[in-house]
Amino acid sequence: MAVKSPSPSGYVRKHDGGWFDRMLPYLAGFQATQLGERNVFVARVAEETGLAVNTTRRALGMLSFLSEQGVDLATMRARPAILAIEAVSKVHRLNVALGADLLKKLLAGEGTVLSFRAEADRIAAKLNRVETSSGERVRLSDVAVANLPKIAGFVNAQFFDRPLMPAMVVDVDGFRLAIFAIVAQSPTTRLANAPLLIEGTVLRSVVTCSRTVVCSEIALDELAKTARSMRPEFADRLEIKPASIENDLSTEDQRTLFRQRVRENLRYRDSGNTGR
Repeated sequence: MAVKSPSPSGYVRKHDGGWFDRMLPYLAGFQATQLGERNVFVARVAEETGLAVNTTRRALGMLSFLSEQGVDLATMRARPAILAIEAVSKVHRLNVALGADLLKKLLAGEGTVLSFRAEADRIAAKLNRVETSSGERVRLSDVAVANLPKIAGFVNAQFFDRPLMPAMVVDVDGFRLAIFAIVAQSPTTRLANAPLLIEGTVLRSVVTCSRTVVCSEIALDELAKTARSMRPEFADRLEIKPASIENDLSTEDQRTLFRQRVRENLRYRDSGNTGR
């Protein structure tokens, strides 16, 4: 589907305003854009406004957050930094009441980026949000087997241990499965904009993979909200599982046993090509 130009009617590109005023005219279009078209929309907005693509994505995400909290952006006088809003958003995800208090300070023009980030870190440490909603613990191999199609074909499994990458990607006869393991105590999940980073990575996987499973130790409310608004063909590809994942495929011996299990249970023929 073709993506319409993001330029609002009558809006002229400018570089003399702050990020808030540059991005605000594009917010409605961003919120209305479908999953598969959002990256294209953001890229075009970045080109028209002169901001970096990542900054544009973060800016629109934070304007969406403020809008969802009932803030009248058209009359809002404060012009906070993106990092400050991200800090407030982080607190809001952990505790709505505390987030609302911090948002009042932000809208009143109080505090600095450093003070908001410090307060967010302090609250996060105090709340110690490490628990999962179900307390479930699952094994990586079990998740993989449960989500692979029961068809004969060559299997290629790749394993990753890098931030914002799937723990495992399995290809079989044109079907691609990606499994993400979101850990509460990792440096990435402690970032103020972690939910946005995770959501962007997972949504790219949903578009490119046949099946994407996200096992997460933290709440992914925004991702779940986005999933509910997806077109059915995309929504059916994604599962968000509140669970802690045990990597029982970290060694070559374990991966060999996994391939044997796949062959025995699903009668696959293994290509023997396992990447790292």
